[in-house]
Amino acid sequence: MRLNWWILNHSWLKSKLLFAKPEFYKDSEEVQTTMEKHHQLKTDIQLLTEEWEKLTLEAERINGALAEIQEKG
Repeated sequence: MRLNWWILNHSWLKSKLLFAKPEFYKDSEEVQTTMEKHHQLKTDIQLLTEEWEKLTLEAERINGALAEIQEKG
């Protein structure tokens, strides 16, 4: 999952670089398509980040529970 996040984040940053180039705006269809993809990437990155945070908290909870079991046993 972390790899997916990095790939999406890279694609998102790449599209931001396109927006900084004046020649990019010559093709309005490409601008519209890229902006839609950029928005979707931003949404996907946010969802993956939230999922990563939830899974990290769950892993920490499980590790804590395992540590307690090991201390008792």
